[in-house]
Amino acid sequence: MLHFNEEHKMFRAFVRSFIEREINPFVDQWEAEGKFPARELYKKMGDEGLLGLTYPKQYGGLDLDFWYTVIWMEELGGIEAGGVPMSITVQTEISTPAIAKYGSEELKQRYLRPAVVGDFIGALAITDPDAGSDVTAISTTADEYDDYYVINGRKSYITNGSIADFIVTLCKTSPTQGTRGMSLILVPANSAGLTAAQKYKKLGNFCCNHAELTFENVKVPKEHIIGMKDMGFDIQMEQFQHERLIEGILACSQGKNIVSKAKEYARRRMIFGQRLIDHQSVAFSLVNMETELEFLQQMTYYCTNLFIKGRECTREIAMIKLKAGKLLRHITDECLQLLGGYGYMEGTQIARAYRDNRAAAITGGSVETMQHILTKFL
Repeated sequence: MLHFNEEHKMFRAFVRSFIEREINPFVDQWEAEGKFPARELYKKMGDEGLLGLTYPKQYGGLDLDFWYTVIWMEELGGIEAGGVPMSITVQTEISTPAIAKYGSEELKQRYLRPAVVGDFIGALAITDPDAGSDVTAISTTADEYDDYYVINGRKSYITNGSIADFIVTLCKTSPTQGTRGMSLILVPANSAGLTAAQKYKKLGNFCCNHAELTFENVKVPKEHIIGMKDMGFDIQMEQFQHERLIEGILACSQGKNIVSKAKEYARRRMIFGQRLIDHQSVAFSLVNMETELEFLQQMTYYCTNLFIKGRECTREIAMIKLKAGKLLRHITDECLQLLGGYGYMEGTQIARAYRDNRAAAITGGSVETMQHILTKFL
């Protein structure tokens, strides 16, 4: 059974106050500038222990249970610009878990600990330009020599790509072995031959850094492999379970915040002699969205219990990611429609959410990818 105890509730209140103090007052400025001060913000988070909730204390973490991560994701959904939680989740839930679980002690001390305390920024590089969501089709290679690998290839749409201190990179180390010939290698961002270009003009998430990475004979010590050679595909598939669960939790929270904003507007907007919310069609739309979100949230809690117990839940997590992507897309469109011309105006949170949250149906595995996974269970 789900149980948020008093410590959980106190943590939720603390995170909410941190966001209201350190993030939301500045998001309009960050969006206008096309970036946010990640290093300064992450250091503040690291000082508060927010970047390593479940990681061991010897690496700067708090060694807390996974329900704290659930709360963390739910509160990040209250940030009023989607690019900020997108970057933060890469730092805490996407680029570092594989190091924490499979990395050597040296990698944990040199990279995980600095990331947890807010001194390093991490990124994860999986997607090749021609591969898209098909991880099996990557072409980036890591050729083995005496005591090092030489990496060549490109990675696209990499969150935190040009601000990162290290990049966990999926490469082919045994190209003839298919998925059994891939490895995750930690690449220091200052490695010779590695370049990051911010060439993307995005639809939304303006303040979040995305880059294309080019690896030209990038030399990395063999000790930078995470886990064992050729285990990278399996490790990343396991990591996708974690990523998709937390993305579903985040999307659900973002949806709830969007509906809340729409309700606030509907309560004060007068049209045809009564409040907008008193029109039956509007009220029905709002309660339908709230119902869908409540079911999604309960599914995330159910899967969290399975995840904590180490139970197989690939099917359930794929369902969450599928539902979250489609539902958030519907909610942002529906709420913008409820606000009418006001919602269409630049500068409103609904308009920003309409742009930012469209990515939820694409990142971390598109809705089509989730449907493909689920057909295997038919």
